[in-house]
Amino acid sequence: MENLKSVVSENGLVFPDYNNSNLSVFSDIVNGKGKTANKDNTVFMVVDGMGYNLIKNLLVDMSGSALSKAQISKVSTVFPSSTITVLTSIETGLTPSMHGLVGWNVYSRDIGSVIMPYRESLTLSTSMRLSHAGIDIKGMFPEPKLFIKAAKNQGLALLLEKGVRMPYQGTEWKEESYTMQSDMLIKLRDIVKEEKHGVVYVYYSVIDSLEHAYGPHSDVVRNGLALLFTELEKVALPAIQKHGYNLVITADHGQTRFKETKINSRSTIMNYLTGPPWGDKRCIFFNVASGKEDDAEKYISKRYGDDFILIKSESAIASGVFGSKRAAESIRYRFGTHIMIAKGNAALKYEYVKEDLKPGKKTSGTHSGLSKDEMEVPLIVY
Repeated sequence: MENLKSVVSENGLVFPDYNNSNLSVFSDIVNGKGKTANKDNTVFMVVDGMGYNLIKNLLVDMSGSALSKAQISKVSTVFPSSTITVLTSIETGLTPSMHGLVGWNVYSRDIGSVIMPYRESLTLSTSMRLSHAGIDIKGMFPEPKLFIKAAKNQGLALLLEKGVRMPYQGTEWKEESYTMQSDMLIKLRDIVKEEKHGVVYVYYSVIDSLEHAYGPHSDVVRNGLALLFTELEKVALPAIQKHGYNLVITADHGQTRFKETKINSRSTIMNYLTGPPWGDKRCIFFNVASGKEDDAEKYISKRYGDDFILIKSESAIASGVFGSKRAAESIRYRFGTHIMIAKGNAALKYEYVKEDLKPGKKTSGTHSGLSKDEMEVPLIVY
């Protein structure tokens, strides 16, 4: 299957547009150009999980608000539509084919295992921190060039939820943490009052958590978004506008409901693979064992073909779905030999550890795929 773009369209999915994306928007802000650069200073807020469809629905509830008067358009996110992948692109200016962080679970050739880079842990033993074993994975993360450039040229402040750990620490920028929405907005107000930072980067994860728990179209999510924008416009927006800042709000991805199939080390598909797959449940990367390529493709197409697009990773990269049509040589192996991309609401979860085999907390929403709900995010400019 060579023409991924056509197959994506035929299945009602959305191919990413890197020239009109959350990545290109932040790059334009840092480089002082584009439709969001009509002022020298910008607050750039990423609301995790806030798909374009959610904002369209929210506008019905917030007629007459500042949101209803803002410039609202639709942009693409990058692929896979996974938080670690998208934020790494925004912070570094690199597309996924160039940074290789293709999901929460990533294969590390140096360690010889699937790991969770942002948690610095082995996926196969999530209680074990790699640093405790003397393993340093900082080299997996590319230099945050857009952050560094913003800090040097405009002054950069980061406002992050407490517990959110950046993979790189910068002495070049100011970094503050918050506990809840209320102190986030107060701290944001106070940062812009200082007028010391030309770019203020804010990350807010609560909406994504609510979607995972209750579903992306639940009343809980709709209410959470309404509260965020109502309080933002009351507490922080007046100071943002008074002190000469643009307020630009976007998201890393949206979410969709899903129907999950589980596999583990005993599943038939594993007879064809060299080890566990990685990525996320709607975009799965894996290595097919040498000499088993034809049999693997036949089996996977027959067993999972109704729910997943199966494509060789080389063809996927060349299609431009990951941005650049060539992967950086040092991280090419992280794309494996083959990729499965979900159709409809399908999801495939590999059970890495014993905890995965136990009944757990039900998850109602997910992401990392190419559906419209996952890939289309809003661009809101006040």
